[in-house]
Amino acid sequence: MQKILLIVVGAVLLVVAAVAITLLVVNPGEVKQDPAAEVAAAEETEGDDEDVAEEGDFDASNAVYHEFHPNFVVNITDGPKSRYLAIDLAAVADSQSAIDALRNHMPALRNDLILLFSSQKAEDLRSSEGKEGLRKQTLAVVQKVMDDKYGEPAIEDVYFNKFVIQ
Repeated sequence: MQKILLIVVGAVLLVVAAVAITLLVVNPGEVKQDPAAEVAAAEETEGDDEDVAEEGDFDASNAVYHEFHPNFVVNITDGPKSRYLAIDLAAVADSQSAIDALRNHMPALRNDLILLFSSQKAEDLRSSEGKEGLRKQTLAVVQKVMDDKYGEPAIEDVYFNKFVIQ
């Protein structure tokens, strides 16, 4: 009887663990970060703002951020295998009206970004250069859609807040 009870408890624990892992992979935006990670992310963002302010006429002190929700999860190829690419993306603009326009045109943006992300190959994204190249391509896609729909690129930069290949 004890063996059966142990087997049942073990099976229940395995099912709970599998569900928890699935929820983390499929919907990572719902999981709260620990406070230390949020502080580190905020410090990194502050450093990025200073760099952007030096590069052009973008005033980082007026920066308005928008995080894309839900996160992007697409299939990518890795040779004969298929893998998942999960990206948590944020955009920065110098005005709230630009962010409002971004939200207004979100279906077109998400469509073009999903097409971009799903066309990637895992081996290209393993290096820092590959990730940075994809970030620049992402910015170009966002700015093109905004230029077509809003009349100006409006978005100054994009940031990957989470980047996972599984």
